[in-house]
Amino acid sequence: MTKCSGYMGRKRLFRIDERISSYSKYPPDLGQGRIVRPFNKSFKVGAKLKRRNITMKNKKVIKLLGALFLILVIISAQTMIFAQSDGITVQIYKNTKGMIYGFVVSGTSGYAEKGYDIIASGVSAIVLNTIQSIEKFTNDKIDREIKQEGPYIKVIMPELKNNKGSKEAIVLLKSMALGMESISSTYGVEYVKVKYISK
Repeated sequence: MTKCSGYMGRKRLFRIDERISSYSKYPPDLGQGRIVRPFNKSFKVGAKLKRRNITMKNKKVIKLLGALFLILVIISAQTMIFAQSDGITVQIYKNTKGMIYGFVVSGTSGYAEKGYDIIASGVSAIVLNTIQSIEKFTNDKIDREIKQEGPYIKVIMPELKNNKGSKEAIVLLKSMALGMESISSTYGVEYVKVKYISK
């Protein structure tokens, strides 16, 4: 075996172009005339790179599993919140003559998360439109009570309670009741319950 110039003290280095007959200890490189280092060092480097690649892959898998677990936790929490909801309750008050004079809307539907609940949006739109219409198109007195907790909205018209008030107010309250019943029949009483109370 011919030793390489400049590396006289290193007996394990050799040249490929010298047709070496024995490869049992140091297999040759497939390059042309290149100086190669001992096989055991190359093997160690390759093993380290392989272990590093496996470690990086494992870290990516762990991160992916962690993200999936977080998503499952969020979905489960939202499902529990929706399951605990009793739905929206709409109480419609009638006087002795069967005339609607007010209503109370409370609770949440639990149909979807906040911002995506179309049932809650529909109920809110009906309530808001009824209040604004009465204030704009009638001269009837309207008493309101609004609480963020619940939420809770109460609307009472004292004149209609005493069998007085405008025809426009009567029609608007009937329209409100019809809209609530329509939502309840469309999506189910588990989301919107409509009750009539005579007093």
